[in-house]
Amino acid sequence: MARRRNAVRLYWETMRHLNASQLIWRVRERLHRSSVLALGSRAGGVFIPSKPLVEFPPAQSMTAELLRDLAVHLISTRPRAWAPENPESLRLLNEEVRVDWPPAWYPKRPRDTHLWHFQLHYFDWIWDLEAEQRADLAVDAILDWIRRNKFGSLRSFRAAWHPYTISRRLPNWMAFWAVTANSGIWDENSLSLFKQSVAAQARYLSRHLEWEHRANHLLENLATVAIAEAFFDTQIIPGGAGRLLEAQLDEQILPGGQHFERSTLYHCRILDLLCNLLQVLPEEQLWNRIMDVVPRMAAFLKHIQMPDGSAPLLGDSVARNSPEPNALIERAEHLCGETLKTVTGASARDGHIVFRDPGKRDWLLFDAAPMAVDYNGAHAHADLGSVEIVLRGRQIISAGGSGFYGKGKLREAARAPSSHAVISVSGEQVGVPWKSFRLAKRGTPIGWGHRLGSGGAFQAEMEHNAFHDLGVGCRREVRRFPSGDRLWIVDSIFPLARTSESKHLPVLVTWPLHPGLSVKIEGPEALVSDGKSGRQIARLRFRVSSSSIEVKVRQGLWWSEFGKAKRRSIIGVRARIGKGEPFVTEFLPFD
Repeated sequence: MARRRNAVRLYWETMRHLNASQLIWRVRERLHRSSVLALGSRAGGVFIPSKPLVEFPPAQSMTAELLRDLAVHLISTRPRAWAPENPESLRLLNEEVRVDWPPAWYPKRPRDTHLWHFQLHYFDWIWDLEAEQRADLAVDAILDWIRRNKFGSLRSFRAAWHPYTISRRLPNWMAFWAVTANSGIWDENSLSLFKQSVAAQARYLSRHLEWEHRANHLLENLATVAIAEAFFDTQIIPGGAGRLLEAQLDEQILPGGQHFERSTLYHCRILDLLCNLLQVLPEEQLWNRIMDVVPRMAAFLKHIQMPDGSAPLLGDSVARNSPEPNALIERAEHLCGETLKTVTGASARDGHIVFRDPGKRDWLLFDAAPMAVDYNGAHAHADLGSVEIVLRGRQIISAGGSGFYGKGKLREAARAPSSHAVISVSGEQVGVPWKSFRLAKRGTPIGWGHRLGSGGAFQAEMEHNAFHDLGVGCRREVRRFPSGDRLWIVDSIFPLARTSESKHLPVLVTWPLHPGLSVKIEGPEALVSDGKSGRQIARLRFRVSSSSIEVKVRQGLWWSEFGKAKRRSIIGVRARIGKGEPFVTEFLPFD
């Protein structure tokens, strides 16, 4: 009975954050799917003919030329998935699967089957064929996709005709046509079928924008429709996609430039997408609006960059699944004619406080931002108040990313508070992920701030209400002393109301170490060393005045790439603290 009550509570905590319009659109799409599936089962699958949008632009047109320029970027930045020495296999999400040729569109073997199918239907891999001068194989695959992925089956809804996969596929197809239009590989019949399919997909996408999900999916939908409108030189959405896209940019890009889902991976994806639009769209109102957004997004990415040039894995993120941060920043600078500078000392954007000391090679990120946009927690982690720490050029504390989107314990563990540098009180957590793409109960920041002192001294603090059911709030402070030889993280709890009882509560603070580090527990201390050389990196000291301290280490995972995890140690520190009593974690680097 208790488990059922807890499940009902989590369901309510998840649903109450949704907009009414999302629920209406979800019901609408479910009804649409049911009616089309019924038609498809009787007809054995149907192909949607398109009303003529207009003819494709001439191969020598400005639109085709812009798409060819975009193709150069796509060829150079997409992860390699196809190789001539193994022509019947594709490597997506770091898993190579034999698909034959033309590809089997729904292979059963991949670990994360649903996401792997999505990747297959994006057609990002088409640029490997073009680079190897095997565009004929690409045309075979495109025509086979059109013939075999008829609209009206459950599989087509889940992957081939899903609005998000259409959004990722159509720009690839249109740019590929621009590159190969004069190559002689298209005969009259195949080109006619291709044109009909592109127009059909564009029209279907325009009528099934993902208003039920919104967030990055909707932005991708609208961006692709905007490209299609420029491609066909006609409005597919009444009034044009530009007005809706501008509204979403206002909503989704925060004042400091961060994408509002607060995932590094999707921030990079959206920044790359907007750079694509700058290359393809005419210089009109929408183009000017994007020109205003792109420098801010690039500046945020530069703001959070770590000393080695990589970016922290905030939310659902993995390394090497989008263009590298430096490449993205350089592309944005080139397109916008701006040069961005790295800010040293302390800076803050959209609740992410960063301290950077190039001399000592120290870097710290303090996440004082909300965990997710209210109505969509799909890519959010329970990381409220977490920190990431680099000392003397070596990362010590790090978030673990999330390289697995399938259902199960792997994804649940990656998103849970236990995989982040956060505090839990009396078993209550800062956030509770629910199922694969939901965030149920969650705390929110009450306030935060930072200041920089002399000699490299730095202090930042934030408060949140994640434990309001217990009648307490939580405060975390970061203190770096002038010499740079000591760093303190100080956690405490305080009453949210005067009537709150004054008592000691059990707390757990977790410190997930970066892969490649080993740890040895010595009483209320942890000695961190390089796992290979044994060289000492840092000492962590834990201090509470009124309680004994229990320190334990467990093993966790860090996702370097999709489908590729590395083992790492996670330190858990338990104690009991009274309200206002500091729980100090001291980081002492070994120079």
